[in-house]
Amino acid sequence: MVKKRKYIRAVSYLLAICVAIGAAGLLSARAKASYATTLSKVRFESLASLCEYIHELSGGLSLLSVSQGDAVADSLGYIGARAAGAMACTANFKNESTANITGFLNSVYELSQSFSGNGQSRKTALAFSDYAEELYHHLSDVYSAVAGGKYSLVEYGSVYSAGSKPYFEDFLAFENGTEDELFSRTEDVYAGGGHFFVLNGEETVSPEFAKEKASRLIGIDEILWREGEAEQKNGFEIYTLFHGNTEIEITRSGGRLCRLINPMPCSQAMYSGEDALFVAKEFVAEQGCDATELLAVRVNPFTADFLLAPDVNGVVLMTAAVSVSVCLSSREITFFDAADYIKNYRENVAAYDSVPEPESILPDVNIIKTKVCFAEIDSKERLCYLAVCRYEDEYLWVFLDYSFLKVIKMQKIPFTDLV
Repeated sequence: MVKKRKYIRAVSYLLAICVAIGAAGLLSARAKASYATTLSKVRFESLASLCEYIHELSGGLSLLSVSQGDAVADSLGYIGARAAGAMACTANFKNESTANITGFLNSVYELSQSFSGNGQSRKTALAFSDYAEELYHHLSDVYSAVAGGKYSLVEYGSVYSAGSKPYFEDFLAFENGTEDELFSRTEDVYAGGGHFFVLNGEETVSPEFAKEKASRLIGIDEILWREGEAEQKNGFEIYTLFHGNTEIEITRSGGRLCRLINPMPCSQAMYSGEDALFVAKEFVAEQGCDATELLAVRVNPFTADFLLAPDVNGVVLMTAAVSVSVCLSSREITFFDAADYIKNYRENVAAYDSVPEPESILPDVNIIKTKVCFAEIDSKERLCYLAVCRYEDEYLWVFLDYSFLKVIKMQKIPFTDLV
């Protein structure tokens, strides 16, 4: 009787173990199936959203290529948001499957931050639109194959795979042969990248012409100038002339004054900062620089320093700013630097009429003025909003992302006083 009871207990124990193992296996299978279902749903929705974003980008980029006025700003915001949304979708796929897609989206987003409105940037927008259209058709084919059951959303051979259908990501990659040329186009629309030299095509001047011009500027006989070797500087060739502590740089192409260092004794302030500003603007204009937007000024005991930038169609080109200093004793120019202006100035900039009120974004500072501008951000020229602000005793430039109105850069103004 005792042996029989032991036998029954042993059998019951083994049955319990079998039931437990079976239940665990069932739960594991259900968990795998649940995870696979969730994974498939996420991938399917990401693919659908990516298709939609790319299709919207194609239309938005096409519209941008012909937009004018406020419509440009609307198009840029639309394109930037769609590009960012599409990039979020690609995060759910393998990098090797979406290399060209993410490269394209990054280029589109950069274009939305750096669009200048000139002919080159509009051609780029149109080329991107055509690429987006091709990419959309490719992704739509993949989407249709998935929806029709031809491709699987779970990779074959994984623990979550329940079949042997081809994995959809193996067909996600896209290439049409234009990628190298196309993705480099955004470099050409950065005005800060050195692609808008106004010197191109201008007449080359001789060293004798450079000396003659320098003599007219300073009032020194041509024979007294010591000539340095012609050299490449800031992306163009210059002649450098010396006399004592005076140094002048003249561009070889076009014969423009690039830089002037003309130290002189300034021991008594005979003129005001306003007088000096008038002289500075007049001199800048005489050198062929259309830079009238006063970004900052520092009035010292005997000199005044100014930073002036072009304002083209209401857009301040901070990357083309001119620095100039004036002696308050004689109203003579002691320093002038137009290298950035010569390199980056252009006239074909689209107008941006609407400027936001960023008080809600910058509640703790006194906002003096807000302008649309092109500024160098992370070594690239970007379209953004510039808020000139005062915080306690300091002045700041606060740069806001044009599409999303978030602070992307803040710096103390390199001068101490504003007028």
